Amino acid sequence: MKVKNIKQIEPVESNCISVDSYNKLFAVGEQGNLMTHNSVSQQNVIISCLLRPENWVILGIDLKRVELTRFKKFGVKVATDLETAVEFLRFAQAVMMKRYERMEELGVNDFEDLPEPLQALMVMIDEAGELLSPTGAKALSENTKIMTSQGYKLLKDIKVGDIVLDNNSKPTKVTAKYKPITQKHYNVKISRDKDGEREEFIAGEEHYWVVYIAHPDDNIDGPLLLDTMEIKKMMTENQSKPEEERRKLKIKKVKAATAS
Repeated sequence: MKVKNIKQIEPVESNCISVDSYNKLFAVGEQGNLMTHNSVSQQNVIISCLLRPENWVILGIDLKRVELTRFKKFGVKVATDLETAVEFLRFAQAVMMKRYERMEELGVNDFEDLPEPLQALMVMIDEAGELLSPTGAKALSENTKIMTSQGYKLLKDIKVGDIVLDNNSKPTKVTAKYKPITQKHYNVKISRDKDGEREEFIAGEEHYWVVYIAHPDDNIDGPLLLDTMEIKKMMTENQSKPEEERRKLKIKKVKAATAS
């Protein structure tokens, strides 16, 4: 199925959910055969740092108390209120400025070149885009159809603990549902040329899609995770190129789920 069009529309109430499938994919659409995504890169970065405690110190900010708070049991310091979050940021700035002064004093450009052994300091803010940006992040219209093992539900009716389907039509639990937000929205049209089958979604500009890029030489990159705006940018670039030089964005259908 190809991405046919992305057009900005009036904002609507939207939600984002997280699921516990290993790759964070879950099925959307009336037939439940298109995939959308929650990023796992954050988790991979944290685990990599935890495995190298001699090199890294992590400070987390998780005001929703969902994504980073679960790593507290592994020794990660996590701020779950605004006051502590400000303290973390001020501490990180003080450490940075102290190291800059020391680097300037010794004439080096990298803190690892300082004579004293130091750990890198990482401050990770969960959903910083949603907290700081006026547009919000990663949301789908509340009327998006989400496939469950018993048929589809509208996103606005999905609750934490509900069982939805992953990319293998296997059950995966909803672990979090975030507060509805209003943001920039785009109508995403996805269709199959040979029979006209079509799906339409209303998505936030930072919502992720699992896509493949078909190049003019027939090579295909993917699966890739691209947000709505990245897809729109690529399609806009395509319009300025001759047909034979355009890249096509495809979304692979998955096996339709059956009720159980």
